[in-house]
Amino acid sequence: MRLGVQISIWDELLVDLTVWLEEYHQKIPFMLNFDHWTDMQEAVEQRSLDLAITHEAPLNSALQAHPLPAEQMILVADQAISFNEASLKLFINLELGHEYEQQTQAVFPDRKLHHLILGHAQMGLKYLLKRGGVGYFPSSMVKDHLAENRLFRVTDAPEIEIPCHAIYLAENPAVDNINDLIKGLELIRAEAQIL
Repeated sequence: MRLGVQISIWDELLVDLTVWLEEYHQKIPFMLNFDHWTDMQEAVEQRSLDLAITHEAPLNSALQAHPLPAEQMILVADQAISFNEASLKLFINLELGHEYEQQTQAVFPDRKLHHLILGHAQMGLKYLLKRGGVGYFPSSMVKDHLAENRLFRVTDAPEIEIPCHAIYLAENPAVDNINDLIKGLELIRAEAQIL
């Protein structure tokens, strides 16, 4: 099975899915793709990937999209602050697609004056921990840092969410395995909704 993710916040999801598959199916060979510049829909259409996790529903009717729970993103900071104070801090902006961009722009309409763009979520989180500032991250990614008081949830900040779809070709000969993967994804995604 060849699996891919469109944006970096789902890298760990593929690792969790790999572990789940190993526990339930023992020896299914697979390849994980973390190339976030690849067009995942195109990769599935061209059969480079069997299944991809994407924030965009496919436009091509040959592709099937199975909706997964949306990614809940919370605003965190390196110190305890309110939402009113957050606009004064360095905003660590991740490249997570059009939906994320629209929502963060609505939350911080003036952030262009004071922000830094980092393409990868783990890189953005590491930068936040070292440099300080604020940023939207999945709760599953920051839960340990919140528990250890290395990061703090920004008081009264709106949450944003990123749609999540599992896409695949309906006529893929491995469709039974793909359906198993989707069951695993649903279980893993349900467990990730923690805050």
